[in-house]
Amino acid sequence: MTIDIRDLYDELRDRHGDLDGLEWWPMPAGRIQQLAGAILVQRNRFSRVELSLAALGEAGLLDTDALAAADPDKVAALIRPSGLVRKKAPALVASAAWLRDHDDTAAHLEDDQLYRSLRRLPLVGPESADVVMMYSYHRARHITDEYARRLYAARGLPTTRSYQSCGRALITAWEEAHMTLAEAAAFHALIVTHAQSGHLAAEEAA
Repeated sequence: MTIDIRDLYDELRDRHGDLDGLEWWPMPAGRIQQLAGAILVQRNRFSRVELSLAALGEAGLLDTDALAAADPDKVAALIRPSGLVRKKAPALVASAAWLRDHDDTAAHLEDDQLYRSLRRLPLVGPESADVVMMYSYHRARHITDEYARRLYAARGLPTTRSYQSCGRALITAWEEAHMTLAEAAAFHALIVTHAQSGHLAAEEAA
């Protein structure tokens, strides 16, 4: 059993309309805000992440150089709404240092090289790396987050527990879909919209 990703994309677009996926996740401060958001959102609601990002911004720390030089204890106090502060604070500082030192070259790396570089950062797992690659560095990626895995399971794909196992199960389907960057970002946004609007839960209950 597999999924025709192109057909699913067209179906979701017909239901929810055309979404500009690259504008769907607005991050006015740019890559540092996107990378910070990808770390802060782990095991958390994005509404809580927004509180942390706002606090960082008010403290002048949504700036790459400033965050890279920040005291992790100060960062931890600012990101309390996001939880796991003792892990997330130093991870934010380390990520800002990476961005400060590697951003210019990262934009020119091959996809595999950029992915490996991001994965070396603390708390940047496969999903976070893919999200940063797509929204910050404009690489088309298959975001097999929890919503996507639930949707695929509802459509008959054997349940895959992990982000990576789902991606591996659908690697051929993804390649055959030939998704552009704009389509890949819109596909991610459409799946989230499908879930948050209650349509996914209705499918699962049917």
